[in-house]
Amino acid sequence: MILRAVRLGMLTPLLLLAGWAASFMYKPYFEVTKDGQTIGKKMQGIKVVKQNGAPVDWGAAILRQLLWWLLGIIELIVILVKSDRLRLGDMVAGTTVVDVAVVGATGMGYAQPGYPAQPTAPAPAPPQPPTAPQTPPVAAPPPPPPPPPPAQPGGYQPPAPPPPPPAQG
Repeated sequence: MILRAVRLGMLTPLLLLAGWAASFMYKPYFEVTKDGQTIGKKMQGIKVVKQNGAPVDWGAAILRQLLWWLLGIIELIVILVKSDRLRLGDMVAGTTVVDVAVVGATGMGYAQPGYPAQPTAPAPAPPQPPTAPQTPPVAAPPPPPPPPPPAQPGGYQPPAPPPPPPAQG
């Protein structure tokens, strides 16, 4: 019984440490391996990139997370106060959060104020209206009626088929 308590007593700190590490590494893991997007960022259509538009590396992602955990509410205040809306972790790590639609449309753009987006490709020309209405093709004349059947033995002749209706035209 005492041995079991000792084992459980040793296991608790290890489980706490593993839970802390998993919680800490959630954002860096997704930002590096999943194109800069955690599950929540993907739902909001945003992602983290380096300020030059390159994907985030492990060092920058871990530095962002470390500063978030250490400074917490101070990070939020900095976002609200600064005009470019970068948090301290982004400034130190050289990263920024961008809108995926802007990045997708421009190749490498920034959604943050103060970071101009790359110029977009010119819009395609609008479709031209049709020049003149097309006349429908003229229908081909109907095929000629089949020849009458040959005379039957015994002199019986079947009645002739009715004449075709007059062509409407």
